Amino acid sequence: MALTNRQFKILRLLCNAKDYLTASQIAKEADCSVKTVRNELSTLEKLLENDYQIKIESKPNRGSRIQLHKMDADDLFLLLSDHNSQQDVMVQGSWGNAIKPMIFMLLKRQSITVSEFEDAFYASRNLIDKSLVEIADWLNDQNIILSKRRGIGLCISFREFDYRMAMLKLWVQYNQQPSDLKYPNDDIYINTIRYFFDGFEATPISELLQTVERKFNLIFSFDSHTRLLFMLSIMIFRARKNQMLTDEICLNPAISRFESEMVNYITDWSSENYRLSLSKFEKSFIALAIRISDIERFTDLFRHDQFIQEFHHLLKFSQRMITFVGGVLYLDFTDDKLLPENLMLSLRSNLSMLQSHIQVKSSFLHQIRQRYAKIYVAVWSTGPMVEEEFGLNFGSDEFSLISLHFINAIERAGSIIRASIICNLGIGITQLLREEIERSVFGLQISATYNTREIEQVRTSDCDFYIAFVQFPNKYHNRDVIHLSNFTIPLDTQEIQKKVSTYRQKKMSKPQDSTDNEEYQLFSPDLVLINPEVSSKDGLLTALCNLLYHAGHVNADYENSARVRENTGTTYVGKAIALPHGSPKFVINPKIAIAVCKEPLLWDGNNRVRIVFLQAINFENQSDLKQTAFKFYSLISKILGNDLSTNEMILADNSDQVVSSVIKMMNEV
Repeated sequence: MALTNRQFKILRLLCNAKDYLTASQIAKEADCSVKTVRNELSTLEKLLENDYQIKIESKPNRGSRIQLHKMDADDLFLLLSDHNSQQDVMVQGSWGNAIKPMIFMLLKRQSITVSEFEDAFYASRNLIDKSLVEIADWLNDQNIILSKRRGIGLCISFREFDYRMAMLKLWVQYNQQPSDLKYPNDDIYINTIRYFFDGFEATPISELLQTVERKFNLIFSFDSHTRLLFMLSIMIFRARKNQMLTDEICLNPAISRFESEMVNYITDWSSENYRLSLSKFEKSFIALAIRISDIERFTDLFRHDQFIQEFHHLLKFSQRMITFVGGVLYLDFTDDKLLPENLMLSLRSNLSMLQSHIQVKSSFLHQIRQRYAKIYVAVWSTGPMVEEEFGLNFGSDEFSLISLHFINAIERAGSIIRASIICNLGIGITQLLREEIERSVFGLQISATYNTREIEQVRTSDCDFYIAFVQFPNKYHNRDVIHLSNFTIPLDTQEIQKKVSTYRQKKMSKPQDSTDNEEYQLFSPDLVLINPEVSSKDGLLTALCNLLYHAGHVNADYENSARVRENTGTTYVGKAIALPHGSPKFVINPKIAIAVCKEPLLWDGNNRVRIVFLQAINFENQSDLKQTAFKFYSLISKILGNDLSTNEMILADNSDQVVSSVIKMMNEV
């Protein structure tokens, strides 16, 4: 018998107690009814006495206590953990969240009484009522309505597509919980699909996907493969129960010929193996499953070229996006042949996931915003372009995933940074120092090692800079020299890492536009609020939108579009700065309104802001705007990279000083 989380909790309370505990005391700590506690104690008494010869002693008016004798509590819990690990893995604790198994039961049964919930989860009526609020919110986010009906209990109503997407979300969350298995594989996911769909066997679908990869000469990413496995399984499982889609899923861009071939192959396979006649609506579901699947690589050049050609429009947009990000970062990506295709493949899946309200989650968001703030903001600045082209709002998760492609491109471009070591300590120590530097400094290759008797070879060395462990000039034949005098391992290699980053930046840098064209005026003193009298993010957004609207720069729908954008993901970028924006289609004259708060204002989560730039940007027919926008986003990148300070803005006494400070910093970029 496996212990539930509640039984473990009750057992822990008994082990930690110095005296008897009453059922009421345990119920309060375990958040359940007294009746449930008595039932759980009865179960625990039998298990402990039969399997471990441990007794729970109960006395009227005093309560219960556990008699461990020579065994301590930790030994007992170790034994019980071993016992539990041998049981069925599909226990409540596998979800990592007490609410999720309740949602799962509700989705599976589609109607249930509160009493049935109480019995299934050993929960009090009060706890169930509290949980129902959270359950209703979760379901509402999936467009599923929870209601109570007399004589039936709790019921859900939904569209078939929303039901499938809700089950997909639950399944993904379930599989994110830690596993005792050494590595994830199809067997794990096939097993959880059996659990989700009453024993449905997904092994044939796993074999189908392997056949699809061979036939179409491609490899899906791991996450995409498992998501495809689930989506095809739920489609077949529901279709066999005559639970079919009643609406067609429209994709933008439209389904390609390459994707259509895959859809037809899977449709024919389903007909042959499950005798299903799939409607055009179900075929559109297969098309969606394929579209949101990332292709890791192609194994055939012809298939690769065919696929790229069919998404030429998205490839063109990717190139526009690359040009824009390069303009913000003052980097030239034109020599990188991988970036446009990688970006196009990422956009292909992310756009369709957004269109279908499938949650995109990036596990790298925090690291990217911390370590690559400049790149993240540069990519984030393409938000108006994406919205203008596709009518969709990318959030922070989508932008962080796209940022990865630019980070990789920058690493590729500067991956061959070479240095030569100058050291007179003998071959043994010199080799040790070389290995330590190459191991510690990312992206650096040591091209050669010399002593000072080999000065001619030093001069002609194929390297970007020198690392000297001897007295040597600070610059030698127009190349920098880094001096390290401490020979202890590990070496202090921070200065070397900085030099590698500098050279990588130089290799990709492109000349800045030196034309004398008059810059577009994005800022104006009448669009600045200093220490606004607002107490919330909503109040501040309203105040800034009013400035833009009353000055004739946006129309009346702009404010609502800015609020919709806020709901898609955080616009906080770091360093107490937020960059909200509304839809470009509601912009009349491109401008940026600024709020400077003397006291930090709560923006979202735990993030507080001092400076807010509300962007009303529309690049259509505004050729002179782009260069100014590049400078603005470059300014934000510099601030996040600690290259510039916003103190002058925060300390400004009036709106003229704020605008002057911004323009001054932009000119320093």
